Amino acid sequence: MRYFHCLVFLLLASCVEDNNIYQSDYGLPGDYVEICHNPLSKNHKNVCNQECFVPNQGLYSFCWTLKASDCALPLEHQWQQENCHFFD
Repeated sequence: MRYFHCLVFLLLASCVEDNNIYQSDYGLPGDYVEICHNPLSKNHKNVCNQECFVPNQGLYSFCWTLKASDCALPLEHQWQQENCHFFD
């Protein structure tokens, strides 16, 4: 019975469609910015948009969220120093 549940889960998971349409998950502009991570893209380390996912070799491209509250002074971490300029 345990394997039956695993089989059902795998069958349902295989039906999920990935349409590669980028949509922001957050609501209030100015409280966050989404940054592209895709070293193969010309949009790498910039504000995320659909171009972040081109090319999408191996599905390693993604957008990560930087909140304004993450950029409170002092900027102690390298990721803060490299990305908090988006709130200037």
